[in-house]
Amino acid sequence: MDLLEGRTAEGLRDWLRAHPGVEVITRDCSGEYAWGAREGAPQAQQVADRWHLLQNLEQVVGLRPMVINDFVIYPLQR
Repeated sequence: MDLLEGRTAEGLRDWLRAHPGVEVITRDCSGEYAWGAREGAPQAQQVADRWHLLQNLEQVVGLRPMVINDFVIYPLQR
């Protein structure tokens, strides 16, 4: 696991090329990061992390989840 200092597609691509063998890339929904990942490690599977999945769901559905002991709970709307 590593965190990149910059937020550019080129920086991600270059880091991946310098670290061959990456199998899974966890990223946000940025199209730039998708491009950098494809260019730097075309063999790697790209996945969204839990935080970004919940953030996207919150934006679409409009519900703010509560996380308690690693369980995600959505309040019921009436």
